[in-house]
Amino acid sequence: MSELNRLDHASPQTQFKRKALTALGVSVIADILDYIAAPIFAVPVVGDIFDVITIALLYNITKSKFASTLDMIEFVPVIGDLLPVYTLATIAWIIKESASMYVKGPIQKFQGPLNLVTDPIRSFANRFQHR
Repeated sequence: MSELNRLDHASPQTQFKRKALTALGVSVIADILDYIAAPIFAVPVVGDIFDVITIALLYNITKSKFASTLDMIEFVPVIGDLLPVYTLATIAWIIKESASMYVKGPIQKFQGPLNLVTDPIRSFANRFQHR
């Protein structure tokens, strides 16, 4: 039971790394299966069912509409068969999320001291506007 409690209280970076590795593993396996089992997935219904299940699984892991939209490229006949769409979409999601986690976080933390600089300037400018 203590193991489950530790997983719930993991840092956001640790949780993101676990999600990213899981999503990347699922997407790589799905792309490999897509190439190996191409004759089986060439049957329209079978291939589409596999694609829908894979997209739903990746959305459940990432909770990203952005990555799921990119995964829909798999339904385009020629492009979806030639490109490793699931892996590329997952890598794009990882880049987007890590940029928002590691770049926007420090910027948002910096805005507090920035207000200390801009507030006196704003109050000085407001004196002249009210005259």
